[in-house]
Amino acid sequence: MDGTGADSIISVYKSEHSPLWCHTLDGYGYGYGYGYGCMDNFLLSDVKNKRSQYFLVYYALNGAVYLATVEKFIEYKSFIMKNSRALIMARERSVDIGCEHDFEYACFLMNKRIVQGIN
Repeated sequence: MDGTGADSIISVYKSEHSPLWCHTLDGYGYGYGYGYGCMDNFLLSDVKNKRSQYFLVYYALNGAVYLATVEKFIEYKSFIMKNSRALIMARERSVDIGCEHDFEYACFLMNKRIVQGIN
């Protein structure tokens, strides 16, 4: 890509929560059930008593920008490939819309920016 030397550029944002503090719950699989899931072995032993401030910074895909050269996209069949670069975006400009609540939040943020006269 121009100026970067990259074969692809993918947008990301700084994750609010470390994936080291995440895991699945036994018996809940892919559902959105509420109740009590088993938390045996939920955290790795070397993470249990550490403060999140001491964890490395993690970034998550935000779905806003996916760019790649045609040749490399055909070769890798993906935007994520060798020689990819991250475009780090501010969290407030990285709203992942996956449900109606997310869409309403994005509209709220856009309206707030309009009222404040921010581009």
